Amino acid sequence: MSKKLALVFGGSRGIGAACVESLKGEFDVAYTRTGAAQGAYKADIQNADEVKKVFADIEAKHGRKVDCVVVNAGINVPPGPMAQFDPANFRKLVEVNIVGAFNVLAEAARQVADGGTIIAITTSLVRHPAPGLGPYSATKAAVECMVRSMAKELAGRKVRV
Repeated sequence: MSKKLALVFGGSRGIGAACVESLKGEFDVAYTRTGAAQGAYKADIQNADEVKKVFADIEAKHGRKVDCVVVNAGINVPPGPMAQFDPANFRKLVEVNIVGAFNVLAEAARQVADGGTIIAITTSLVRHPAPGLGPYSATKAAVECMVRSMAKELAGRKVRV
């Protein structure tokens, strides 16, 4: 029997690359990045169609659904106090960290195999605030709210979120 199949969004560097490496023993692993690269699927998570295409391409290549989805893709911007925080930077955070995560989580909810797992990487700053990081932390708190709801929504399919 073949290994289970994992998909890491944002798996080309940092925490995402570490996720890819740690999953390789138990899973066949695919990952995304924003730019084209050998071995990676190109996906801008802000674009729901690109997210959907990654799932379709992986299922076509492997002949099965993804068993584990890791939502790691996201950004940070220069920190700053709320009174001076650049509204354009806040919009960037929202578009990638909330809208992008929503796109991946929604498609994962539709596409992950029954009995599978969906993991979203956030930050301890949600529970341990730090000056200058409120806008970033808020976007990650939104992701945590989405996954808590999803856990209840997907429990009937035995999908862990």
